[in-house]
Amino acid sequence: MSRKTEDEGVDIKRCFELAHEALELMRSCNIGSVEPSSREFGVAQAKFGEAQDHFEEALAVVKSLLGPLPPQAPPDAAERQRQEAAARGLIVSGRTLEELNLELSADPLVQAIMTRPEIEEALARTYPSQSVGNRKMANIKARILLDKLQAKLVEAADLEKEVKARTT
Repeated sequence: MSRKTEDEGVDIKRCFELAHEALELMRSCNIGSVEPSSREFGVAQAKFGEAQDHFEEALAVVKSLLGPLPPQAPPDAAERQRQEAAARGLIVSGRTLEELNLELSADPLVQAIMTRPEIEEALARTYPSQSVGNRKMANIKARILLDKLQAKLVEAADLEKEVKARTT
């Protein structure tokens, strides 16, 4: 069951839409003291499962485009991988914190998902670790988006556990 599209940005945006819907449904179940056996909670769980599936698929695609190549890869594979990641809008060209802030703040996908203060906070948190070791600064956009998405899914999972705990 593949959800891949021509523009991977659409998949990441869809992941956020699903995660947001799942989170709101879980919040509604939690606030409304919905029973775990209710239809409403079943709908919330289904949406949460769909969001998780999309996240896993998007993560696999991002890893394949931004991760290390196998040793047996052809010599031009790194350049093709970089071009594909750029075509899908997964990488950035900025190198300094200021350049990255401007670039991410102007990016339509990032704007659809994060506010400017959230972008600044994510950069402040991620930039130092992204600039050491073998990490590539160009990959910071994908890392920030996946971290934000994962945080939403973790919050939804926590709410799901709270609703399930009501039966005990």
